[in-house]
Amino acid sequence: MTKLYYHPYSSDTHVQYTDISIIEKSAMHDLLYDLEEYYPPHKNTAQLSVNQCPAMSTFDKQSFILRSPLDISLTYNDGWTSSSPFAVQQLLKIEDVKSPIIQFGFHYLFWQDKQSDTQLFLYDPPLYALDTLPNFYITAGMIPIGEYTRNTSLGIIVKDLSKPVKIKRGQALATFTAVSSKKIQLVKAKPPQSVINTNLRHTQLKDFCPYTASKKLFSRWM
Repeated sequence: MTKLYYHPYSSDTHVQYTDISIIEKSAMHDLLYDLEEYYPPHKNTAQLSVNQCPAMSTFDKQSFILRSPLDISLTYNDGWTSSSPFAVQQLLKIEDVKSPIIQFGFHYLFWQDKQSDTQLFLYDPPLYALDTLPNFYITAGMIPIGEYTRNTSLGIIVKDLSKPVKIKRGQALATFTAVSSKKIQLVKAKPPQSVINTNLRHTQLKDFCPYTASKKLFSRWM
């Protein structure tokens, strides 16, 4: 078994996440949900043969749901406007007013205490958790978290700019799936200072920015 640790990692965008006390004092910290077990409704019917499938069972046990900590409301008209409170607007990162991509300023920090082959995938929420299909999809990605400590970042791509983006607090926003050659146990824990320091170094390294990461960390998959 390999343990995959995580902790909410959100703060004011102007504050460096230099230690756990700063992270826990941020306005967002208490709003962020714990990651939730991936549990499709068919799991409630024990006699279904599909519940004996090892492929599906393994996927379910290694997958977790991220829920929105906030109500968010956005509309587009030659630029983005929001009816959300100002504090929520401060957590929305829009680099180009004409872009359909919006990044949210709430994060989770993942790490392992030993180097491993664990990979962490982020992608859209399961359909069973949605009442209606949202007007966006997740900017999916993978991090080899067993060798590279990194906080996650959640972005969406709006499908139809003529329609609003509405997100309710508690709404399923994304799925995390961890893949390893060993059984994975997800553990919520306070990150040690060494992990926070490593994460800070990684976020500041030019070699690990999206434009050059493929030359090193991701080259084996490219």
